[in-house]
Amino acid sequence: MATTILLQNLQNGVPNGNYDGSSLAFYSEAGKGNGYYQGYEAVQTIEMRVENFQGTVFIQGTLDSIPLASAWVDLGSIDLNDSTLNTLTTSFLIFGEYTWIRAHMVDFQAGKVDYLTSTYEVRFDY
Repeated sequence: MATTILLQNLQNGVPNGNYDGSSLAFYSEAGKGNGYYQGYEAVQTIEMRVENFQGTVFIQGTLDSIPLASAWVDLGSIDLNDSTLNTLTTSFLIFGEYTWIRAHMVDFQAGKVDYLTSTYEVRFDY
C-alpha cells in the first residue's frame, strides 16, 4: 500500500504550502500517483478529513511525466460549499494510472483540512 499526502493540517487563514492564508482558491503541490511507478493498481482511494469546513476540492491528475499547466484534468470532487460548516471524513475512488495528482481547492471559506490523501495498492504481475 502506498499513500500520497496532498494536504495536511491546512487551516483557513493560516499560510501552509501553496496556500497563502487568504486566497479562496489554490493548488496543492503535485504528488506521485499510481502511474508514476510501473506495477501499480489502476484504482486510487481519495480520503479527506475536515473540521468546520466550507469549500470545494477537486482532485486532478495528469499522465505526463513532467506535468504542464494545461495537462491536468479533473478526476472527482468533494463539494462541501453549502451554508453549514462540515466536520467529517469522506472518500471516493478514481480510476486510471495517473503519473501525478494534486488538489485544487476553490471557495475555501472556513475550517480545517486535517488530511487529504491518495492511497493505492502495489501489485506486480510479472
